[in-house]
Amino acid sequence: MNPGEAKALARGLFLKALPHLAVGPRMKQMVRLRDGVLEIARDRIRLPPGRPVRVVAMGKAAIEMTHTLAEILPHVPLRGVVAAPALPKLPLPGFEYFAGGHPYPNEESWRAAEAALALLANGHLTQDDLVIFLISGGGSALFEMPWEPSVAAGVAPGDAIPRIALQQVRQFYELLVTGGMNIQEMNTLRKRFSAVKGGRLAAAAWPARQMTLYVSDVPGQASSLVASGPTCPDDSNWGDCNDILSRYDLWGKLPASYRTLWEYGKAEETPKPGDRCFARSAYFCLLSNTDAVEQLAELTEAAGIVAEIDTRCDDWPYQNAADYLLEKLAQLRRDNPGKPVAIISGGELRCP
Repeated sequence: MNPGEAKALARGLFLKALPHLAVGPRMKQMVRLRDGVLEIARDRIRLPPGRPVRVVAMGKAAIEMTHTLAEILPHVPLRGVVAAPALPKLPLPGFEYFAGGHPYPNEESWRAAEAALALLANGHLTQDDLVIFLISGGGSALFEMPWEPSVAAGVAPGDAIPRIALQQVRQFYELLVTGGMNIQEMNTLRKRFSAVKGGRLAAAAWPARQMTLYVSDVPGQASSLVASGPTCPDDSNWGDCNDILSRYDLWGKLPASYRTLWEYGKAEETPKPGDRCFARSAYFCLLSNTDAVEQLAELTEAAGIVAEIDTRCDDWPYQNAADYLLEKLAQLRRDNPGKPVAIISGGELRCP
C-alpha cells in the first residue's frame, strides 16, 4: 500500500466512524420522558408543572444537543441560551442564540454569558426548578465573560476597578493558547478570571436542581475538563494559578486589568467541592474521546488492519507526540511483519 492509498484508507475509516459518534442519537438513548418524569441514566426527575425548564448550551455541539433535547421534551416549555460557532437555520422558540468566537472569544461569546446569567439570575429560580446544561468542546471560548470582584473580594465604594475589555479577554486567551500549557493548566487560569467557569455557572443556578449533559473531547470523562467546568466544583486554587503564571513567565504578559483583578480574586474563590450549589447536581457523559478511538479501532480491525490504541501522549508537545507515535507504529510493524498496522490516538497536543 503506497502512502496515498494509506492516507485515503485512514480518511475513509475516520469518516465511517463519525456517524457512530453522533450526539443526537446518543442523547435519545440516554434521555427519555415518561409520564412527566425525565429519565437520564438512573436518575428520575419529575418536571416542575407549570414552570419552564431552563437550558444553557455551549460548545461546538450546542445546537444539535439543544434541538435534540427539544425533540425529547416536545410538550415541555423550554427557555434557554445557546452559544455555538454559528447560528441555526431554524431557531427554536424560547431560545436566544449567539455565534461565539473560537479559539478566542468574541462579542457574541460575552453576550451569551450575560444572557445565561440573566436567565439564571438569583430570585428567578427555586428548588422546584430544573436547569439543564448542555456542554461540548469549544465552550470555553464560545461562552465567556470576565469575572468582576465584589464586596466579598474587598471592593469598597469608590474603588476604581478597571473593567476588562473584550480585546483584553482575547489577549488573555492568546497567551493561553500559544503559551505551551496543557489543557488542565489553561483551564485553571481560565477559571480564575471568568464569571461563568469553574463552577460559577452552577452557583448562579442555585437552588434549582441541575443536570449537566456533556461531550468530552479529551481522553477520560472528567466533566471539569470540558469548557473549563462551568457547572463543576473547582479543585484548583489561586496558589495553583500563581505557580502556572510563574512557570510559563506570564506575569509581565498579562493585560494590566487582569493583574489588578488577580489581587482582588485571591480573596474570592471559585466554588469548591462540597459547596451548596452542587448539592443537587448530576453529570452525564454522552460521548467521550474514548468512545471515538474505540469505535475507530473496531472499524480499523474489521478492515483487516492490526490496530493499537495509545493515548498516553495526550497533552504532550506535538513534536514529542509525533516522535512517540511514529516509534510505536514502527514497533507494531516489527511485531506484525507483512501485515498493515495502525496506531490510534486521541486528545490534544501542545503547540509551543
